[in-house]
Amino acid sequence: MLEPYLIPTVISTAGTLLGALGGIVLSNWVNARQEERRAARQRADEQVQARRTACADLLGAAAQLRVQIQIAGMRQWADMNIKLGEAQDYATSIGLCASRVALLVPAVPQPTGS
Repeated sequence: MLEPYLIPTVISTAGTLLGALGGIVLSNWVNARQEERRAARQRADEQVQARRTACADLLGAAAQLRVQIQIAGMRQWADMNIKLGEAQDYATSIGLCASRVALLVPAVPQPTGS
C-alpha cells in the first residue's frame, strides 16, 4: 500500500519537472526566434550595403565616362581612336554596373490599368 504522503510528493515532483522542461523549451524557442530576427536584420543590412556599393560604382563609372568624353571633345587628338576606345570601355563599365544595380534593387510592381 502506498503511503498517503507519497502521492502528493510524486505529483509535486512531476509538476516541477514538467514546469522546468516547459521553461527550457520556451526559452530555447525564444532564443531561436531572436536569432532568426537577428539573421534577417543582418541579411537586410547586407542587401542595403550591396545596393549602395553598386549604385556608387555606377555613379563613379558614369562620372569617369563624362570626364573622358569632355576631355576627348576639348581639341583634336592625334590618338583619337585611343580616347574613343577608353570612352567605350567606360560605357561598358556603366552597363555592367547598371546590370548589378538592376539585380539588387527590388522590382517595383507595375500598376494595372482598368
